[in-house]
Amino acid sequence: MVPAAAVAADTAAPVAPATSSSSSAAPPGTGFPLPPLPDVFGGWLIKQTHGAWVHWNRRHFMLKEGFLYWAAEEIADDRPETLAKASSMDFTRTPCEVALIGAGTSAARVSLRPLKGHRWPRAAAGHSGAGTSRPLVLTVAGGRREAEMLNVWLHRIQEHILFGQAVAAAKACRSGTYRARGLQLETVAAEDINGGEEQECPVCLELLGADNQSVVRTACGHCFHAACLHEWALRAAVCPLCKGAMTAAKGR
Repeated sequence: MVPAAAVAADTAAPVAPATSSSSSAAPPGTGFPLPPLPDVFGGWLIKQTHGAWVHWNRRHFMLKEGFLYWAAEEIADDRPETLAKASSMDFTRTPCEVALIGAGTSAARVSLRPLKGHRWPRAAAGHSGAGTSRPLVLTVAGGRREAEMLNVWLHRIQEHILFGQAVAAAKACRSGTYRARGLQLETVAAEDINGGEEQECPVCLELLGADNQSVVRTACGHCFHAACLHEWALRAAVCPLCKGAMTAAKGR
């Protein structure tokens, strides 16, 4: 239960600092552009904290360029030292998901957790969940706009997770991470996709070869956007279409 002191905290809506979204350039050698850079967004939330017992603390949060920062003092986008001192989660390093739990009830919360089989990294995280898969649970102070603000935060966090995952996919293509993980994938030129005929990515249903997005082919012969297959492979190393293994068999 959120303590009365927390409910009495500032309930003003989070205010996004004056920034503008723009398309991000593709990292060198990746072959596909990143989605638009999400707006910086910040405000006060109530965070579930784990120690000798579970309790709730009021913290200032900020979303910026695929990172989630929080601190006891207000974080300012134009004061880098406040970001440097804050706890953080880097969505490019940890595949994760966010969900609204208890929607429509007084116990509604936003829960942010790593995908199954993943953990929050230990390095430079500065929070008690580092090295674990424990969810980060957040809520807002009581008020008539509580449900509305939870949904705003849910969608804002989703935007930054998607941006972080796109950055991770771009890095994977550039660095050969796919091969390091044993995934049998080959990069395919647009003219070599299905004999030059138009074909949709089975994951996102957008045309393959459009917008200069990198395309890869699995060992079973199916083609996907590299970014789409990267996100899928975080959950399962099998082809999304035929469930054939995307990794090399041991002993080969």
